[in-house]
Amino acid sequence: MSDIENVISLNAFSEEGWNDLLKKLDKFLPDEKTMKRAIYATCFRMTKWMRVKASRELTVILQMPRMAIYHRFLEFRIRGEMSGGKLWLGLKGVPFIQLRPFKVDNKGVMTGYGHYYDEHAFINTIRKSGHEAVFRRIGKERNKLEIVRADIYDPCLLWLNQQVSHPEFARKFFERLEHELKWRTTIKQT
Repeated sequence: MSDIENVISLNAFSEEGWNDLLKKLDKFLPDEKTMKRAIYATCFRMTKWMRVKASRELTVILQMPRMAIYHRFLEFRIRGEMSGGKLWLGLKGVPFIQLRPFKVDNKGVMTGYGHYYDEHAFINTIRKSGHEAVFRRIGKERNKLEIVRADIYDPCLLWLNQQVSHPEFARKFFERLEHELKWRTTIKQT
């Protein structure tokens, strides 16, 4: 006879039966410490899931290679009273040099990925490293240069807001939490 069948067969109307019932139920219900650990693990796993999902979907939306996007999303473990996971998004623009730039008829630079274009940009070699980069002049002075970047701020924030407010996110969170609790309570029983 299993533990659940034993619980059901007890007479819960007597004090002794009620105490036995509570002891048996305690095996199946998570305590506060187990619940906190399950929520912590769920939050961190959801953070990892969001990082992978962000790199996959934003690669398609922004029409950029994954290597240019994936390293911009980092997940962290948060320890302490409020444990969990945190996803950090680097929303600074992606340098043109990571997007296969090419010169367009002495009128600027266009990228092979995403077809981003800057009319005043030019490709030059950095003296110290020997690597190429795409620059744009700032003002009238000769040496005032800035690296040209493709803007990803607005599309990334729009995508993130859509994902967090989507019902699939909540469903996935509670599905993961349920799995964590089942796993932790089955270990508690043995």
